[in-house]
Amino acid sequence: DRPPTERGPDRTVTMTSFVHASQNVFVTRVVPGKDVPWHGRVNFTFWKSDDPDMGAPRCHVRKNRFWLRQDLPGGEHFIQMGTLDADGFKVVESGGRIHGSGIPGKAALGIYVTLVTSRESKDPLAQAHRNLDEALKAGFETLRQTHRQWWHDFWRRGFVCTPWNQVERAWYYALYLQASACRPGCLSPGLQS
Repeated sequence: DRPPTERGPDRTVTMTSFVHASQNVFVTRVVPGKDVPWHGRVNFTFWKSDDPDMGAPRCHVRKNRFWLRQDLPGGEHFIQMGTLDADGFKVVESGGRIHGSGIPGKAALGIYVTLVTSRESKDPLAQAHRNLDEALKAGFETLRQTHRQWWHDFWRRGFVCTPWNQVERAWYYALYLQASACRPGCLSPGLQS
């Protein structure tokens, strides 16, 4: 979770994004400046490049959810699903991509995305819906708080201090990669994450 990034000549838009430390969800919140309404439409495109070995992903839009299904070699597949926490958007599939456009019906726009594989769940589509239901129910502030608390607890478990700054940085970077890539009940990644 990095500090908000300000954009635009009048520095009125703040965007905050993070991949939650313990829940399978990527979270983004976009907020116009104080006392500044949305100046126009917010547009987004949700897609994945074609892979000649796997074929094109299939796009789906249903109510407030949109997702891609990508078949993988060996009969496996994944679902990458997103949703918005604001009304006022029209989302359509066109040309193998999902496009959304609208003026958010509230002061801040939350975007939530999850990815579930058939290795993780017997029904990745249903699990993706559950992941987003839980994220929407918690809301941005709760997710940000639990994300930060997870990392706070992780870094408090112990530390290493050496006279060699480069070795110490490499140690903490390796811990960060390991913590980012490993989750309880999942296989540990290979060397260097």
